[in-house]
Amino acid sequence: MQAKKQLLAISFLIDNSGSMRGSQIRGVTIWMSIIANILSQANIHSEVLGFTTRAWRGGQSRDLWLQDGKPSQPGRLNDLRYVVYKSFDQTFQEADTNFAVMLREGLLKENIDGEALQWAYSRIKDHPAECKVLFVLSDGAPVDDSTLLVNSGDFLESHLRATINWLRTTTNVELYGIGIKHDVSRYYGSGTPTLSGTRVGPDLLSVVSLAVGNQWIQAGSVQKAEPPDEGEPPPARRRKRTTSKAR
Repeated sequence: MQAKKQLLAISFLIDNSGSMRGSQIRGVTIWMSIIANILSQANIHSEVLGFTTRAWRGGQSRDLWLQDGKPSQPGRLNDLRYVVYKSFDQTFQEADTNFAVMLREGLLKENIDGEALQWAYSRIKDHPAECKVLFVLSDGAPVDDSTLLVNSGDFLESHLRATINWLRTTTNVELYGIGIKHDVSRYYGSGTPTLSGTRVGPDLLSVVSLAVGNQWIQAGSVQKAEPPDEGEPPPARRRKRTTSKAR
């Protein structure tokens, strides 16, 4: 970190759920690498994070719940996986190859957003920058089957809303949501932009620039309809999903 005081620090928290698979995650991966490079050249500290779960439909958390006799309203029943693609302390050159981890087969599973926001906040809150900004890139509602099957249907959404409200009312971090293919304004408020899932492109850079320039109100006008299918075949359905570790 440089001796002079940083004016701005930016953290990107990316939904690494299975619904992002394919062209969506490829577009986000490519453009997050480009944006991280641009910010690095502008001497703006940035961090790129991802969140998902370690298993489909539960892991050790669910196993322990079963061993305990399945008590009612157990809360989250899956194990979290967080990935640091680029930390504040890394240069772009040091972190560049890490972005490819986002494309690994088996990484993208469920998404438990509320706790992920808390984790991202815990990483940026002590940064010495005068202005701290957290962007969340998401393609929809928080989902974890193992949790929702035994808790109320709005359990994860309610926690996400409460976390967003807490961040915006009690912390000094500016929080912005960006929808990927799907509108997420029901969580992050009116004026939230929605980007094309297959053509994230310069629109992602544009909305980031608007936030940095205190012109976020204009970002709401970015509402991209999904372009017609260009013939890319859907991913093959698998009877058994494989997993791989990401570091």
